[in-house]
Amino acid sequence: MALDDSALKGVGKEYKEQIHWLFEWDFERHDTAKIPDDFELQDGTIVQLRKSSISPFTIKANNGSLVLEHGKKFVTEINWLPRPGYYSNKTDDGEVMSKVAQIRGADCLSICYMNYCGYFKTNNQCRFCNIVPTKMEKKGDVVSHKYVEQIGQTAAKAFKDVAKHAVLTGGWLPDGQEIKQCIETINAIKKYTGASNVPGCAITSAPINESEIYDLHDSGIALLAFDLEIWDPKLFNEICPGKSKAIGRERWISALEQATEIHGQGKVAAGFVTGLEPKESFLEGAEYLATKGIVPINFVWSPGPGSAYEDQRPPSAQWYLDLTTKLVNIWEDYGLGSYNSSDPVWCYRCTNNTLYNDEVRKRYGA
Repeated sequence: MALDDSALKGVGKEYKEQIHWLFEWDFERHDTAKIPDDFELQDGTIVQLRKSSISPFTIKANNGSLVLEHGKKFVTEINWLPRPGYYSNKTDDGEVMSKVAQIRGADCLSICYMNYCGYFKTNNQCRFCNIVPTKMEKKGDVVSHKYVEQIGQTAAKAFKDVAKHAVLTGGWLPDGQEIKQCIETINAIKKYTGASNVPGCAITSAPINESEIYDLHDSGIALLAFDLEIWDPKLFNEICPGKSKAIGRERWISALEQATEIHGQGKVAAGFVTGLEPKESFLEGAEYLATKGIVPINFVWSPGPGSAYEDQRPPSAQWYLDLTTKLVNIWEDYGLGSYNSSDPVWCYRCTNNTLYNDEVRKRYGA
């Protein structure tokens, strides 16, 4: 959506600003002026803001309120989200905590323990990914190399302030270093919060060794996710060449199945960047994974600046709505997903770059 300057008052002070903790989500590059990260609709739905100056949707101020318009037509009032208090705190070594870990949506602590992916070194990165270009262009926005002590201290403040759960992720590193770094981060969070486990999801590459899956399970993280991204074998090789060469599709699926046996059905997810393969292909994969107790998740693809697919165009809104309806049908068939889970990680207040929570709430209420 487009943003009128009148709507930006207080962003970065009273209201939560966009911080590029993982990717550049916007459809276009923009200057250093602070813009909101997300906003709240009247029914409590949290919407991730993706800036596009040519969008027919605009947010502007009107008589003391913020309104969303389509063309010149009023759609609804909206609210920016309050800026978390811990954003202004500092770690023991003097780092500003807003640069270490950020709040996604209303209450999810977003932790990218490493803003780098080794696939970029050999030009084998996922073609939709812009984690390294984001890091290069947004200097000072986040701490790209974080010490686990910084993350642990920030998490302790964040959970006292606003966070209810967390998501941890980072780019790929060889020789199991990615999994090791994730587990060290989880241990630091437990150390500084005093908790025996972490209410959140660790999103990593599929472990090569089964022992690493046990290590992740034993770390005390609530959910595991190994994002396959693409189900179709040929498109997976083309769109995710690094994942294909370093790990392989068969091992990826095998790791998901092993993790489900170890960590529990409904507690392991596989994320997909939907819109890059035919709908039927994704739904075929979703059905297969669901039969194994693995939760398939449909993320909405933005052709982000700096990615190889920067200039491509995603499918229509109706395409995504239809896909989401059919995905939740699969969840129901196999007893998976947020409607059938008391786990706080499956939360419509923070998981805001997918549509499944909207469909679930439509069917079952908030």
